[in-house]
Amino acid sequence: MQFGSTGFSGTLGIDLGTTPLSMEMFGGFTVTLSAFSITLTDNTITATDIAGSLAIPYFTKPDGSLETIDIEVAVGAGGALTVTLAAQQSDPSTMTPDGLVSLQYDLPLGSSIDLEVATLEIAEKAGVWTVTLTGSLALDTAGIDWPEIELRGLSIDSAGHISLQGGWIDLPSH
Repeated sequence: MQFGSTGFSGTLGIDLGTTPLSMEMFGGFTVTLSAFSITLTDNTITATDIAGSLAIPYFTKPDGSLETIDIEVAVGAGGALTVTLAAQQSDPSTMTPDGLVSLQYDLPLGSSIDLEVATLEIAEKAGVWTVTLTGSLALDTAGIDWPEIELRGLSIDSAGHISLQGGWIDLPSH
């Protein structure tokens, strides 16, 4: 870092090596950072490289550990953080052939909720964190062939409010 007549310039980074930094962020999610650097030019953030994984509550792997997805974090105007789904996931087995992230929530009696995530964003506004996702949801139960539900802009915030972009979910007809 250097300080000139127009302010600070340079790159601030943490070498995480093989020991990622794990912390609770974004309203209670566990995040493990694998990369962190911020570049300043004249007191203005001009580039970031913040990446890691996000543990998804309630979705578990067969060994009982939480499912994780790879994320990227951007710093916006005024320092606001936005978290998005990384385009490439480090565990290819979590990706569908068309590039979506696949998560499964097991229910009793061999049933499950299958969630395919196309986009995921976590943002904060006025102290309230909101998770917004686009993708599809399917209920897998024995003996019943449920239709897949497409989700566009499903948002759940830390105050418990749920909203849908456009105000509804289009259900397929059979």
